[in-house]
Amino acid sequence: MYYKSVNRGLNFTRLGRYLIGLTLLIGVLAVVTGINGMFLFLGISLGLLAVSGLISEKNLKICDLQGAQAELLLQADRPISIPIILNNLSQHDDLFGIELLLCSDRPSVAWWRAKFQAVSDKKLLHLGRNQQQRQTLTCPGLNRGHYKMLHLIVQTRFPFGIFLKYKFVTIATNLYIYPAPKDALLSIWQPILTQLRVASAGLEDFVGHEPYQVGTPLKNLDWRKNAGRERFQWVAKSFNQSHPGRDIDLILERRHINTLSPIEWERLLDMLSTGIDLLCRARLSLNLRVDNQLISKGPEACYRWLASANPTNLPPTGVLSNNRNDAVQISVSPYQVRMIQ
Repeated sequence: MYYKSVNRGLNFTRLGRYLIGLTLLIGVLAVVTGINGMFLFLGISLGLLAVSGLISEKNLKICDLQGAQAELLLQADRPISIPIILNNLSQHDDLFGIELLLCSDRPSVAWWRAKFQAVSDKKLLHLGRNQQQRQTLTCPGLNRGHYKMLHLIVQTRFPFGIFLKYKFVTIATNLYIYPAPKDALLSIWQPILTQLRVASAGLEDFVGHEPYQVGTPLKNLDWRKNAGRERFQWVAKSFNQSHPGRDIDLILERRHINTLSPIEWERLLDMLSTGIDLLCRARLSLNLRVDNQLISKGPEACYRWLASANPTNLPPTGVLSNNRNDAVQISVSPYQVRMIQ
C-alpha cells in the first residue's frame, strides 16, 4: 500500500503475512474457547506489529537524502551513475537496514503488495548517529525516452522483518535517454565528413594536439609523435576555423517518415545520433529539421528530441521556419545519408 499524500508505503513481508494469519487465527480461537493464554498471545502479536511499525517509521524519518539533479542527458543502454548523500538526522540513534533502489515511476496510490519498476540493484546501508555517507547508485541503463522523474525508493524491514516500509525521494527530473551512437553506422557517415573537410580545406589554423578518436582522418594524425605508441595513445593535429563556420542542417523528409516501420524508425534515430556525435567532434554547428521546419538547434536540443521522438507527434505542416541560405543540408534516412547542398 502506498499513499502519495504522506509519501509512505507499507508492504507485508512473508514473515509478516504468516504473523498476521496466525494472529487472526489465534484471535478467533481465543474468542471461541476463552483461553487466557490465547488472549495473551493475541496481545503480544498486536503489540509486536505496532512496535515494528513505529520503529520502521522513525528509521525512515531520520533518513535524509541529498543530491537531486535538475536534468540529465544520457545515452540509452549505457550504465548510469548518480551520486547521492545519505544523512542520519538523529543525534542519538543509529540508522539500520536502509535499502536504496532506483525506480522510474511513482504511483499516486498503490494497494496490496505494490510492485514498482526498479532500474537498479538494491543497496543495503547502515549509518551511525549524526553521520553522513556518500554513495553512488548505478543502474545498467534505461531504454530511450524522456523520464520526467527518476525516484529513489528508501525502504526498511527494520526491526523485526514484518513490514517493508518505504518512501520515495526524487533524485532527477527531466531525464533524457537518447540512442547511443552505433559503430556499425560510422562508415555511412564517413563520406559526408570527407566532403565537409574538402569544402573547408585551407580555411583552418593548427592550434595543437588532441587525443585520437574513431572517425579522425588519417591525414590529421601526427605520425612523428605517435611513433612507438599504442593506438589508444595516439594524438591528432587539431585545427581551428579562421572563418565563421557554416551550419549543418540535418533534414528528415516527412513523406518518408510516414512510411517507416517501428524498426526503421529506431534505425533512423540511431543514424541521427551517430551523425550528431561525429559532426560535434568536428566542431560543426547543428540544426535538425523536418522538411523546412526547425525542430532542434544545437546538439543538446537534438539529443533531447531524439530521446522522446515519435513519428506520430511531429510538428504540423504548413509552418516554415527561417532557413539560412549558407547552411549545408544533409538528408538522413534509415539506410543512407546524402548532402543536398
